[in-house]
Amino acid sequence: MGKPSDTRYSDIPLESILESLGCPKGRGDMYPSPFRNERTPSLHVDPSRNVWYDHGIGIGGGPVKLVMMALGCDFASAGKYLSSFLDGSPSMAKPSPLKVSDAPRPPAKERRFKVLKVRPLGRLSLIKYVESRGISREVASRFCCEVVAGYREGSGKEAFLGFANSAGGYALNTPSGKKRSTVASPSFIDSHGKRSETPTTEGVAVFEGFFDFLSWMQEQPSDFPPQDAVILNSVVNIQKAGEYIMAHSCADCYLDRDDAGRQCLEKVRSMMQGREVRDCSSRYSGCKDYNEALVREMGSCADDDVKES
Repeated sequence: MGKPSDTRYSDIPLESILESLGCPKGRGDMYPSPFRNERTPSLHVDPSRNVWYDHGIGIGGGPVKLVMMALGCDFASAGKYLSSFLDGSPSMAKPSPLKVSDAPRPPAKERRFKVLKVRPLGRLSLIKYVESRGISREVASRFCCEVVAGYREGSGKEAFLGFANSAGGYALNTPSGKKRSTVASPSFIDSHGKRSETPTTEGVAVFEGFFDFLSWMQEQPSDFPPQDAVILNSVVNIQKAGEYIMAHSCADCYLDRDDAGRQCLEKVRSMMQGREVRDCSSRYSGCKDYNEALVREMGSCADDDVKES
């Protein structure tokens, strides 16, 4: 089966899909998330547009993305699942869950590492960590969450600062400097502060890591980004972000001032095919990245306060 068309499956009621996944409707249009066990429903469905939004992870989309994330499968397997809704009345369709063999299997090591809990940012050690990086608790809480993950349910658990990406995974950081991701993918945030792959502005800001994006937001006068933003979470994800970047008429690049960052900048210029691409790294001249400059400025301000006192 070929790659399913979002258009073909976009009219299948999300209510029916969630019912087939074992997610009973709660109050209003809220459902328990099919991505984790939870007592309080956090996934909202907009029946008029047939789209969903998971408030627990800050990600939303349509029927195809819901099935892919819920079943951990690829486009083809999601299409196989959704096709059964097209054979008759969608509200009556009861497709059987996909067999494990239908979904792509990650390497054995990655199968053992899993997200155990996702909750709002509240752990003191993580809050102190973001504040040490020049980011206020308020800014971090709008875009980050607390992720407890590990290799086994009973041991090896650790609390990470999590930043949700477009594949339903997270870029993860700890105060000790440990970094990893559950699924390698960029993150897309629109000018309303929502995770969305639909452009809302003419220009797009491109960041290498989420702390650079948070640093940018820390300096904004509004709670919302002044333009769409893509956070690569690693320069190796630049190709995955290509279609989104090219959907804009210009790009502002806040990439690291190193060889990898410069190579990534050239890839963005190649993608944009002559459209305006601005190298904004002069904002943090003398530093490796945006966040390093913010931390340095924070230290300078603290020194000035000491001198004045």
